[in-house]
Amino acid sequence: MITAEAISQGKVLLAGASNTIWLKETIKELHNYKADVVLVDGALSRKSFGSPSITDAMILSTGAALSINLNTLVQKTNFVYRMTQLESIEKSLTKKIQDIDSGIYAIDLNGKIVDLDIPSILMIEQFKDRIFNYGKRIFVSGIITDKLIDFLKVQKNINDIEIIVKDFTRIFCKPENIDSYFKKGGKLKVVQPTNIIAITVNPTSPSGYNLNSKTLIDELKKHIPMPIYNIKEI
Repeated sequence: MITAEAISQGKVLLAGASNTIWLKETIKELHNYKADVVLVDGALSRKSFGSPSITDAMILSTGAALSINLNTLVQKTNFVYRMTQLESIEKSLTKKIQDIDSGIYAIDLNGKIVDLDIPSILMIEQFKDRIFNYGKRIFVSGIITDKLIDFLKVQKNINDIEIIVKDFTRIFCKPENIDSYFKKGGKLKVVQPTNIIAITVNPTSPSGYNLNSKTLIDELKKHIPMPIYNIKEI
C-alpha cells in the first residue's frame, strides 16, 4: 500500500491495513504527513481496530444492518457498549502485563505473574486442574469465548474469580452467557479501557428495510447514557 498526500480535491476510495500491526504503522505514517486526526473505519468483522491500543477514542456505529428487529438491535448494541465500560485493572498490574501478547497467566496474591502453560483457552478442559493453582485472577492475553465462561460458571468459588483481557475487542462471547457469569458473581476486567465518545445509527439495512430513526435512538437512549445520532439528521 502506498500512502501519499492529496494535492487537490477528489473522490476517496477507502483501502488500508488488514491487521493491527499494519494499521499502527499506517497511523504513524499519516501523522508524519501532519495529519491532525486519523479516522479508522471499522466493522463488526474488524472489531480489533477499535482497540484502545490503536485508537484514542471510538465511535460505535450500529443500525439495521446488525438486525432489523428493534429489540435485538438494542440488546446487541447495549452489550457492546457495556463491554466498553468494563472496569480496568490497577495501573501497577497494567505495566506488568500490557505487553504480553500470548499465553494465559495467573496473578497471585502478591501480584506475581505466573505462566500457566496452557496453549489455548480453547483447551481449558484439558488443563482445568492447573488454572487456579496460583490464585483466582487469570489474565488471558488472547480472546475469551463461551467455552471459558461455561467452565467458570460451574466453579464453586465463582465470586472470587476475576478474568482479565486486554480490552473489549477480545471478548467473543454471547451476551446472555456473559450476563449469566456476572449474575453468578464472576468478574471481568480489562487492561485498557475504551474511550467511547458517541454512538451513531443507520436505520436502513443493506436490503432496504427501514427502521424508524427516532424510535431507534429513543430505545437506545433508554439503556445507553451517551450521545446517539443519526448523522444524516444533524
